[in-house]
Amino acid sequence: MSDSNKIGLNSQTYLNERIRHLEETNRWHNHTLNVISSLSSLYQKQSLPKDKDHIIRETVPFILQIAPLETVGFCSFSSSNNEIDLTYINNPLEEHSLREDLELLIRSDRFSWALHSHCPQLYQLNNRTIVLAPITTPTRIRGMFIGKVLKNSQFKGHHKKGLHAIIQNCSYALESRELQIVIKGQNEHLIKSFISQSAKIKVQNNVDNLTHLPNRGNFQLTVKQHIKHTEYTGEKLAVVSLDLDFFKRVNESLGHDAGDHLLKAVSQRLLQSLKSSRLNNQLEDTHSAYTLSHFGGDEFCILLTDISNLDQLKRVMLQLSVDFSKPHTYNGKEIIQTFSAGISLFPDNGKTASELLQFANIALDQAKKKG
Repeated sequence: MSDSNKIGLNSQTYLNERIRHLEETNRWHNHTLNVISSLSSLYQKQSLPKDKDHIIRETVPFILQIAPLETVGFCSFSSSNNEIDLTYINNPLEEHSLREDLELLIRSDRFSWALHSHCPQLYQLNNRTIVLAPITTPTRIRGMFIGKVLKNSQFKGHHKKGLHAIIQNCSYALESRELQIVIKGQNEHLIKSFISQSAKIKVQNNVDNLTHLPNRGNFQLTVKQHIKHTEYTGEKLAVVSLDLDFFKRVNESLGHDAGDHLLKAVSQRLLQSLKSSRLNNQLEDTHSAYTLSHFGGDEFCILLTDISNLDQLKRVMLQLSVDFSKPHTYNGKEIIQTFSAGISLFPDNGKTASELLQFANIALDQAKKKG
């Protein structure tokens, strides 16, 4: 064979080898892209549990598809004592061997070197090839990947690139998981705070700050609800508008603190009196049969439900008068407080909450004029 023919044959052989290499490289890159794409899709699934261990377990099969590794593990760092621990290994039978390799790498500072590298590092240990790849994100170092290369296999440059890409995806999945936990915790805290604040605002909007009784708006809403309820029950209601007599004198002579003290004491006495008045001839607590409200100043209002007759109303008002005749005490001084009242009946004197309150106030004014 002539020299020119040899040269031509060598050139053709080189060209064929080059084409084969490029085709093989192209197939590997396409395969790796498909693997990484599948892994990314897996990370994005809403049904995937977001705990760290599950993310790592789901990542391992994808690593084994693009790198010639027989044993792989993940190391984490203890925040309490800065220790490095092998927290996951795909083959428990190799755990002891891999832990020994890990200990050698740590003692020789090669582990530390790999931890601060931007790509996987290869090390020879007793005829074994070990690969280390840091699990990092811009915010922190999250751990270390460790793998043992298959015997009689080469861990080439494209294997490094593929492993690096998958480890980076895993790192960001772990970071995303942590952020989701933080955000979930913050959202839960915000929701609880919002519910708590809403409840406080609702109470503030519906309850008198001094006496902690329902305020005017709350009382009117309660009356409306009971009026609506009477469409089905046919019950009668009574609204009692009640003012404290000469309350202004208490503020003027003893001060506003005394007035506030008296209002709170009156509120409690009214509640106890209503409770003991045996509404609807019941001997037990009849809280559902009445609603006591403080409209502000010396003005109170009472809603009595399921009124059967006028004698029942007279009994309630008599009980209130008897209980009010008992003196109150403030700083060693006795205060005798009386009241005037006006009553309206549903549906006789009004068919709405406003009409009932208006009629009760008119009756109250007439009672005051009569003394």
